[in-house]
Amino acid sequence: MGGIVEYHVGGTPPITMTVGSGGVVGGNLVELSADWTVIKATDNSKTVIGVALTDAAATEKVAVAVSGVYPLTAAAAGVVTQGGRIIAAGSGLFKAAPDPDGTYSEAEGEIALQIVGIALADIANDGTGPVLLTIG
Repeated sequence: MGGIVEYHVGGTPPITMTVGSGGVVGGNLVELSADWTVIKATDNSKTVIGVALTDAAATEKVAVAVSGVYPLTAAAAGVVTQGGRIIAAGSGLFKAAPDPDGTYSEAEGEIALQIVGIALADIANDGTGPVLLTIG
Protein backbone atom coordinates (compact mmCIF):
# COMPACT_ATOMS: atom_id res chain seq x y z
CA MET A 1 0.00 0.00 0.00
CA GLY A 2 1.42 3.37 -0.99
CA GLY A 3 1.40 6.51 1.06
CA ILE A 4 3.25 9.69 1.85
CA VAL A 5 5.48 10.82 4.67
CA GLU A 6 4.80 14.28 6.03
CA TYR A 7 7.48 16.94 6.32
CA HIS A 8 5.78 18.29 9.45
CA VAL A 9 2.69 16.94 11.18
CA GLY A 10 0.06 19.55 11.96
CA GLY A 11 -1.59 20.03 15.33
CA THR A 12 -4.82 18.35 14.29
CA PRO A 13 -4.71 14.54 14.06
CA PRO A 14 -5.79 12.96 10.75
CA ILE A 15 -9.44 12.00 10.43
CA THR A 16 -10.67 8.64 9.15
CA MET A 17 -12.99 8.82 6.16
CA THR A 18 -14.58 6.32 3.75
CA VAL A 19 -13.36 6.50 0.15
CA GLY A 20 -15.93 7.08 -2.59
CA SER A 21 -15.84 6.05 -6.23
CA GLY A 22 -12.50 5.98 -8.01
CA GLY A 23 -10.33 5.43 -4.92
CA VAL A 24 -7.50 7.70 -3.78
CA VAL A 25 -3.71 7.64 -3.76
CA GLY A 26 -1.58 8.79 -0.86
CA GLY A 27 -0.83 12.46 -1.47
CA ASN A 28 -4.09 13.23 -3.30
CA LEU A 29 -6.05 16.27 -2.24
CA VAL A 30 -9.49 14.96 -1.28
CA GLU A 31 -12.92 16.55 -1.10
CA LEU A 32 -16.19 15.57 0.50
CA SER A 33 -18.60 13.67 -1.75
CA ALA A 34 -21.09 12.49 0.90
CA ASP A 35 -21.27 12.16 4.69
CA TRP A 36 -17.83 11.03 5.94
CA THR A 37 -16.85 10.14 2.34
CA VAL A 38 -14.04 11.56 0.21
CA ILE A 39 -12.96 11.39 -3.44
CA LYS A 40 -10.00 12.86 -5.33
CA ALA A 41 -10.41 16.64 -5.38
CA THR A 42 -11.94 18.01 -8.56
CA ASP A 43 -10.82 21.13 -10.44
CA ASN A 44 -11.40 24.35 -8.47
CA SER A 45 -13.14 22.47 -5.64
CA LYS A 46 -14.41 24.44 -2.64
CA THR A 47 -14.91 21.28 -0.55
CA VAL A 48 -11.31 20.04 -0.20
CA ILE A 49 -10.81 18.81 3.37
CA GLY A 50 -7.23 17.58 3.29
CA VAL A 51 -4.76 15.09 1.83
CA ALA A 52 -5.07 11.28 1.75
CA LEU A 53 -2.19 9.69 3.65
CA THR A 54 -2.42 6.25 2.01
CA ASP A 55 -3.78 4.56 -1.08
CA ALA A 56 -7.34 3.28 -0.67
CA ALA A 57 -9.95 1.79 -2.98
CA ALA A 58 -13.63 2.73 -3.01
CA THR A 59 -15.42 1.78 0.24
CA GLU A 60 -12.12 1.42 2.16
CA LYS A 61 -11.10 3.71 5.02
CA VAL A 62 -8.36 6.34 4.60
CA ALA A 63 -6.63 8.72 7.01
CA VAL A 64 -6.95 12.32 5.84
CA ALA A 65 -4.51 14.98 7.09
CA VAL A 66 -6.12 18.37 7.60
CA SER A 67 -3.04 20.31 8.72
CA GLY A 68 0.73 20.09 8.41
CA VAL A 69 3.28 20.12 5.57
CA TYR A 70 3.04 17.37 2.96
CA PRO A 71 4.66 16.50 -0.39
CA LEU A 72 1.92 17.20 -2.92
CA THR A 73 2.00 16.85 -6.70
CA ALA A 74 1.21 19.60 -9.19
CA ALA A 75 -0.91 19.05 -12.28
CA ALA A 76 0.59 19.24 -15.79
CA ALA A 77 -0.24 22.96 -15.81
CA GLY A 78 0.24 23.40 -12.09
CA VAL A 79 3.58 25.19 -11.71
CA VAL A 80 3.71 27.30 -8.55
CA THR A 81 6.44 29.45 -7.02
CA GLN A 82 7.54 29.42 -3.40
CA GLY A 83 4.98 31.25 -1.29
CA GLY A 84 2.26 30.84 -3.92
CA ARG A 85 -1.25 29.79 -2.95
CA ILE A 86 -2.58 26.54 -4.38
CA ILE A 87 -6.02 25.22 -5.34
CA ALA A 88 -7.27 21.83 -6.54
CA ALA A 89 -6.59 21.04 -10.20
CA GLY A 90 -8.58 17.80 -10.50
CA SER A 91 -7.55 14.16 -10.04
CA GLY A 92 -6.31 15.02 -6.52
CA LEU A 93 -3.54 17.28 -7.88
CA PHE A 94 -3.01 21.03 -7.42
CA LYS A 95 -2.30 24.17 -9.44
CA ALA A 96 -1.41 27.76 -8.65
CA ALA A 97 -4.30 29.90 -7.48
CA PRO A 98 -5.01 32.91 -9.69
CA ASP A 99 -3.47 36.13 -8.39
CA PRO A 100 -6.05 38.34 -6.70
CA ASP A 101 -6.80 41.56 -8.55
CA GLY A 102 -7.81 43.46 -5.42
CA THR A 103 -11.35 44.19 -6.58
CA TYR A 104 -13.04 42.45 -3.64
CA SER A 105 -15.43 40.93 -6.15
CA GLU A 106 -17.48 37.77 -5.97
CA ALA A 107 -14.84 36.10 -8.16
CA GLU A 108 -12.14 37.04 -5.64
CA GLY A 109 -14.23 35.51 -2.86
CA GLU A 110 -14.62 32.30 -4.87
CA ILE A 111 -10.84 32.03 -5.25
CA ALA A 112 -10.36 32.51 -1.51
CA LEU A 113 -12.75 29.60 -0.85
CA GLN A 114 -10.68 27.35 -3.14
CA ILE A 115 -7.23 27.94 -1.57
CA VAL A 116 -5.98 24.82 0.21
CA GLY A 117 -2.30 25.52 0.84
CA ILE A 118 0.93 27.46 0.36
CA ALA A 119 3.91 26.13 -1.59
CA LEU A 120 7.05 26.19 0.55
CA ALA A 121 9.32 25.81 -2.51
CA ASP A 122 9.10 26.26 -6.28
CA ILE A 123 7.20 23.27 -7.72
CA ALA A 124 7.28 22.53 -11.46
CA ASN A 125 4.50 21.12 -13.64
CA ASP A 126 3.97 17.46 -12.64
CA GLY A 127 6.47 18.05 -9.81
CA THR A 128 6.14 17.21 -6.15
CA GLY A 129 7.07 19.58 -3.35
CA PRO A 130 6.29 20.72 0.19
CA VAL A 131 2.90 22.34 0.74
CA LEU A 132 1.60 23.81 3.99
CA LEU A 133 -2.10 22.91 4.23
CA THR A 134 -4.35 25.91 4.94
CA ILE A 135 -7.73 24.21 4.70
CA GLY A 136 -10.67 26.39 5.73
